[in-house]
Amino acid sequence: MKLPLFIIILVVETVLSKKAIWDGKNGKKETYIAFETNNRKYITLFSKKFLLKDYLYRPIDVLDHVTLINVPIVTVEPYDDIPENFHVFYIAADSDDLHQTFFSTYFSKKEIVSYEQSPCHLVVCNLGLYLYHRKYKGDEIIKYKVTDFDFVVYIKMKHKDNEYFFDTLKLDDTYIPLILCPYDNWVSRSSMVKYISYERSGIVLENFSKRHIFLPVHRKPFYRGNFFCGYLKFLDGYELKIGFGIRYVDEGGYIKKIDVTMNDLVCSDGMKEIDYYHFVFYNNFKENNHMKYINMTSLDKIPLFHENEIYLYAKSDNIFKDSLKYGFEKVDFGKPHEYRYPRIEPSCKLEINPIPGKFALRRSDNKEINLNVNSSSDVKILYLQEDLLVEWIGIECVIEGEGEESKYNLKNFYNNTFKAELVSIDEKGNVKTVSQINFGESYGKYGCILKPRSGDKLHKDSKFIKPLYFETIYDKNYVSKREWEDANEMSIECINKLEIKLIDMKVVINGKYIYQMSKKDKKQFFFVEDEYVKFKYYEIEEIKNGIKNVKYECFYKTNNNVEFSMKYNGTILDKTAEEDDKKDSSKYENYEETSFQYGDN
Repeated sequence: MKLPLFIIILVVETVLSKKAIWDGKNGKKETYIAFETNNRKYITLFSKKFLLKDYLYRPIDVLDHVTLINVPIVTVEPYDDIPENFHVFYIAADSDDLHQTFFSTYFSKKEIVSYEQSPCHLVVCNLGLYLYHRKYKGDEIIKYKVTDFDFVVYIKMKHKDNEYFFDTLKLDDTYIPLILCPYDNWVSRSSMVKYISYERSGIVLENFSKRHIFLPVHRKPFYRGNFFCGYLKFLDGYELKIGFGIRYVDEGGYIKKIDVTMNDLVCSDGMKEIDYYHFVFYNNFKENNHMKYINMTSLDKIPLFHENEIYLYAKSDNIFKDSLKYGFEKVDFGKPHEYRYPRIEPSCKLEINPIPGKFALRRSDNKEINLNVNSSSDVKILYLQEDLLVEWIGIECVIEGEGEESKYNLKNFYNNTFKAELVSIDEKGNVKTVSQINFGESYGKYGCILKPRSGDKLHKDSKFIKPLYFETIYDKNYVSKREWEDANEMSIECINKLEIKLIDMKVVINGKYIYQMSKKDKKQFFFVEDEYVKFKYYEIEEIKNGIKNVKYECFYKTNNNVEFSMKYNGTILDKTAEEDDKKDSSKYENYEETSFQYGDN
């Protein structure tokens, strides 16, 4: 039979390093091993014999002086009829000759220990690697560099549905207790078993030695109503979820509504926030229900969100006091066939009242956007400066909570309930979602609207968020430049849409010929074509053959009574055009400086 390549490499490396090898398939060793369960709580090895089938093909180097290969896997499965509240079992060697050595984080500072019975329950779970020798035990294995083990086995716990429950808890779905769960050091890493916690946002007291964590027991849909603390991962890849079954009852509890812009997170007057442990329940997204521990002593402002439920657990609770003093070192069996799992009920549940909110605009380049108040309308004004007119600008609407005076961070208060969309609004009131705006396309009307973060129905608390609409208007100092190859291509025009009314148009040719639409004697030089008012320069004898520079201004009034103008400076590039009379040059210079003073907003 061919040996796997990694075994061959390992053997060569071990020989060169003079490190011993213990091989579970060595012909000199017994090929049979036995185990049975007694009294529904003891798993006894070596009481009977059965043929070994499974081995670990991954070498184990937990001991510096010997490498273990082909370690047999013993799979144990605790009976389902273990009495409720008594999911505890022990591993023991049914032999007067063999010393049982295993790895644990519980019994002493040394992880390698020897006891006749090795427990697995909430306090500690000793699975994985077990060593058996007739003479040496515990840390003597290391001291005397023992390699001639009588047996080495790897104990793997298995259960139906790959789930193992300590107990079944009665739980009010609206009032969530804390339960003690296993944590990182519940199993020894040297045992070659890992315990991985699903949740790390909990209370880990100093005396727990990282073996336990207090976690809130709440429903997670993807766990089918049960609550899992974490899972065991074995060396062969098998994973076993560890947790509690849940039976829901309707008991209720004390619920207090608070204004987080003014109130502290306490259950009653006279108490301080430091008197409690706080957990926030995020229930906005069904697929992501979770609770998070919040450290009230943090120097940073604690973020709070709309419809957060905050559970408070009094530090004065006796279970907290005992845990701080003793840790969770002793198993309290209480009544016969009863195992007590530490459980702490909340002192109260806080529900956060809605707060005022508002929309704000954010540019993709993080530059500031300033909106100006319109005294005659709720529609605000965005004055377009040159940096907004160069290219397409990415802009988004964001929702901000108004609570600057609060000790909590409320800026993103509504972000788990609503999302904001930027929309453009045409002259007929039609709305279109946009993510970029080309402000160079002239006037526009825009707004921010609310959408539900999940589902189709908008939450009733949307009424607490102020609407935002704004118009884009050219800044009074901005002048748009235009160029034409020759006079035949030139078009002097002002857009005239329904949502903005053109109230006047002023054209200055070569700095000295002035034509204003509002003047009776000049009105005939302007006409309407489609959505534009245009200037008929080609019908005016005094200018039609000698135009080299055009300055014109379009004066508007919006439906919200905002007056503004759009200014243009145009040049004909054809150098053969006739020059103006030189004697009028001084007049031209003076007019150039003042030609756009009329109608400034």
